[in-house]
Amino acid sequence: IEMARLWHLLLVASLLATAGAAKMPSCEDDTGAHCLGDDADMSPEGIDKCLRGLSSRSATCEEYLKISAACDEDLSSGPCGRARDDGEEMLCLIVRTKPAELSAKCQAALPKKEEVKGLKKFWLDGKRELTETEEKDLNEEDQD
Repeated sequence: IEMARLWHLLLVASLLATAGAAKMPSCEDDTGAHCLGDDADMSPEGIDKCLRGLSSRSATCEEYLKISAACDEDLSSGPCGRARDDGEEMLCLIVRTKPAELSAKCQAALPKKEEVKGLKKFWLDGKRELTETEEKDLNEEDQD
């Protein structure tokens, strides 16, 4: 039983690491390239104004601004109210908070999660023996 629990914990840890490893929407590159300098207003409001005033932004920055605007209420007084102060608003919205805890407007703006496939799909609730039907759904790599 202890070994099964260890495998379960390892699977959960790897799933969390994979979710955290995904590139979060960010305007970091755009900010560094266009909104910092001696004459720049480097307050959060000044950087936001600079980013919104750019004639073109990276795709990841566009996504960040879209999510940030749609989730403003969730980032101000909702479940991720303190995350903005810590610079972790996207992690809070996308990884740490269940979608049901967010406003409908915010949920609609979040990136869609990929469908889990292969062993990860069947082992979400813990490592176990697969049924014949489940084994047929596995790709060659997972069948090994």
